[in-house]
Amino acid sequence: MSQIKISDFPKDKLYILVNKEFRVNLFKESLKRLKLRNYFELSIYLNKKLKSKFNGGDIKYWIEGERSMSLS
Repeated sequence: MSQIKISDFPKDKLYILVNKEFRVNLFKESLKRLKLRNYFELSIYLNKKLKSKFNGGDIKYWIEGERSMSLS
C-alpha cells in the first residue's frame, strides 16, 4: 500500500475538510502550546510567521467553518 504525502498535492491549492470538533481542538491546542491568550494573539503570531494579514475574527470564522483558511 502506497502512502500519500503532502508534497503529492498541487502546490497552489489544497483543501482539507475537517469536522468542527477537530478545528476547535486544533486552535485550542495551538493557543496552549504557543502560550497565547486569544485568537488575536494567534493571528499576530501567524502573520509574523506567514507574512499574512489574518485577524482574530478570521480564526473564529475558520473554527465555525464559515470561511476557508488559506495559508499562502
